[in-house]
Amino acid sequence: MSKKFRRVLADLPSMAEIPPMFGMVPLKQFHKSVKILKFNLILSTENLTNMNSRTLESIFWHHSNAQVIVHVKDISNKQDIIARLSEAGYNIQVKQYDLYNLLSKAIDNSQLITREIVANFTDCLPVITKGKFWYSHITDLLRFVIIYLEGGIYLDTDVIVTRPFHPLNNVVAFEDDETGTINGAVMVFQEKNNFVEECLYEYLTNYKMIPWQANGPSLITRMHTRGQAKGSSHPHVQVEKKNIFYPMKWDDVLPVCFESSVKNATNVKETIEKESFAVHLNNKVTYNFTNTQGNVISKKGTLCRWLLNQFCIFCDELV
Repeated sequence: MSKKFRRVLADLPSMAEIPPMFGMVPLKQFHKSVKILKFNLILSTENLTNMNSRTLESIFWHHSNAQVIVHVKDISNKQDIIARLSEAGYNIQVKQYDLYNLLSKAIDNSQLITREIVANFTDCLPVITKGKFWYSHITDLLRFVIIYLEGGIYLDTDVIVTRPFHPLNNVVAFEDDETGTINGAVMVFQEKNNFVEECLYEYLTNYKMIPWQANGPSLITRMHTRGQAKGSSHPHVQVEKKNIFYPMKWDDVLPVCFESSVKNATNVKETIEKESFAVHLNNKVTYNFTNTQGNVISKKGTLCRWLLNQFCIFCDELV
């Protein structure tokens, strides 16, 4: 940022409290009439990668006054990108989660979640936590209980936000319109939502150690189907078509986004620009494009090079 521009900012009263940084400036004072959205993310690894950084940056690119909470198992691991965003004036914080405490709060706030149900589940944790997919399943549990208790927006850490979320409420989306599978990588709900409560209840009373998707997409899809059986649709959730969050199928992310040129992926790019609020890039299939630190290395001219650098705040660092 040039000295001249810094002097211009310093002369504007509305900008007096805003720390000027390279990239986007958090213009909070100019968005007071816009509802402040709360985003929740769960970090299941020790450190944030550059893709995770772009997830956070894309949130603030579209919602400069958003409140972002990154839930972690161990708060002692310092995250440079979070410190950098905080220093730039964005409202971001790290919060260490306590599963037992969260479940205790769920008991106090839910008619479905009883002390007996929670006790039966937690008694099984010594076995459950040794499961092959617990690293993922715990994030399914945490997103249900956190969004139920607090409301707001849940995002996986491999999701790029492509437009403001203000129009969305009590929304999830099909990952595949043909199979009817609903994914939970992006969830938007008011607190104490009954659909989320039912998902949490189902998780605690019918937990399955395998397969990977058992307590996430499969569970959400199952609960929505049950709700439909009682009427034309579940009254507490709106399930949108896949393009809103999933313009690419999970197994198309690698060939379409990371390997094909933008020219060859024109239709997908147009869909993202016209319809998508976010794009799920699915960490599971992108490992071939990461280095030893887990950072993504996109190819010049690909759809992912465009997507990962279109909504950046610290744009001096190409991803």
